[in-house]
Amino acid sequence: ERYDEDSMVEEIVGFDIGIFPPPFNEEEYIGRGAQKAVLYMQGGVPPVALNLGDCAREIVDGVTGMLVRTPEEWETKIASLVQSAELRR
Repeated sequence: ERYDEDSMVEEIVGFDIGIFPPPFNEEEYIGRGAQKAVLYMQGGVPPVALNLGDCAREIVDGVTGMLVRTPEEWETKIASLVQSAELRR
C-alpha cells in the first residue's frame, strides 16, 4: 500500500494528539520538527513537541500545542491532553 501526502493528511485528522518526540539527533529536530507540528495544527490536532528550534517558534505552549523539555513534562502535558477534550480543542 502506498503512503502519500493524502494518506498522511487522512491519518492526521484522525489523531487526538500529535506527538513528535525528538530523534537522537537534536540538530535534525531543530529544522524538521516544526514541519510535523504545523501539519498537526493544520489538521486541528494539538502537537506535543520538544521546546527547541522552530517548534518553539511555531507552537504557542498551552494554546496551539504543548512544548516540553523534560521526561516529566512529556508525561504531564500528554496526560493533560488525554484527560481534557476541551484542552485538545
